[in-house]
Amino acid sequence: MKKYNSIYIGVIIGVLSVFLSFIVFYFIKFNDISLSDYFGTLFHNKRILSPLLSLAGIPNLVFFYLFINKNKYKTARGIILATFILVLAVVLVKIFM
Repeated sequence: MKKYNSIYIGVIIGVLSVFLSFIVFYFIKFNDISLSDYFGTLFHNKRILSPLLSLAGIPNLVFFYLFINKNKYKTARGIILATFILVLAVVLVKIFM
């Protein structure tokens, strides 16, 4: 199964897991407002966006360990790359917003 051992697939998995974490958090906590209002509130309010971005990286740990245990090291590297991009986004939000 070498076709699932790619850095690009790892980055895609890492980014999608962050996005899906945003959606899950919406359904758990903010389902009384519309989805567009939810994203608008997130991107205009640093107090909500920064911690939520930090929490959204937790599913990447699960995927990282899953692919490490299956010896798919390139995919695990892609997930780590996506996590580093997420950390950079958190730092930028904290500094500039």
